Amino acid sequence: MKLRFADQTFSFELLRAASYGLSGGSEIGEVLATAKQIQEGDFDSWHRAWHDTASRIEALAEHSLHQKHCLSAGQAYLRASNYYRAAEFFLAPDDPRRNTTSEGSRTTFWKFLEASGLCVERVRITYEGTTLPGYLYRVDDSEMPRPTLLSVGGFDSTGEELVMLQDIRIALNPRWGSGLFSWAAAGDAAGLVVPGGVDGEVADELAGGGVDDPDVEVVDEHQNAGSGVGAADADVVQLAVDAQGEVP
Repeated sequence: MKLRFADQTFSFELLRAASYGLSGGSEIGEVLATAKQIQEGDFDSWHRAWHDTASRIEALAEHSLHQKHCLSAGQAYLRASNYYRAAEFFLAPDDPRRNTTSEGSRTTFWKFLEASGLCVERVRITYEGTTLPGYLYRVDDSEMPRPTLLSVGGFDSTGEELVMLQDIRIALNPRWGSGLFSWAAAGDAAGLVVPGGVDGEVADELAGGGVDDPDVEVVDEHQNAGSGVGAADADVVQLAVDAQGEVP
C-alpha cells in the first residue's frame, strides 16, 4: 500500500506518521496537509514541511496549556513529538538540524507526559559502562512489582515513539494492573547507538530491576511480555525462547 508518494520510502514514512492516530500521535488531516507540501524524493522539503507542522502544533499545545486546557495540550504535544520525529528522519547524521529537531521531539513528548497526568518515570538502563534512556509507565504510584510489557524499538525507532505503538491507554489499563517499560535499543535519537536489536544483557538487567535508580523495581520477572519493533522483533522472540524454552 502506498500513500500519496510513488517513492516507497516516502510513502512508508508517511504511513508510519499517520498510523499513530490510533493512539493520539497524529491527525490524518494534519498528516495529509503536510504531505501536500513535500516534493517527491526531496529530503529538505520533507524536513521543512514536517518541522513547520510540528512547530504549529506545538504552538497550539502551548496556547492550550496557557488556557489550562491540559487534555488538549497533552494531545497536541504528543502529535508535535511525532511530527518532529518525522522531520528528523531523513536528515544526514552530520546535519546541524538533526540534534535540534530530535530535541524538539523529546521535549514535546516530556511536556505531553506532564500534561497527561500519567504515572511515568524517566530512567536509565545500565549497559556496558554507560546507560540507555527508558520510560517506566505505571498504573499507579504504589511501586509494587507488576507484570510488565517490555517494549523495544529497532534501528530507527525512538523511545518516545514506542508509546504511540503500544497505545499507553490500553497498556496501563487498571483492569489488568500491568506496566510498560519502553526503550530504543539501537539508533535512538538521543545519539546513543547500540549495535543490534535487543541485547540479552539489557533484558537480564530489566528482569532484575536493573535500572540506574535504586528505588525502581521494574517488573514481576515471572509475568513479563515483550514487544519488538523493526530490527528488534526477532530478538524479542529469541529472548522469549531462551527464557522459557518455547514460544507459547
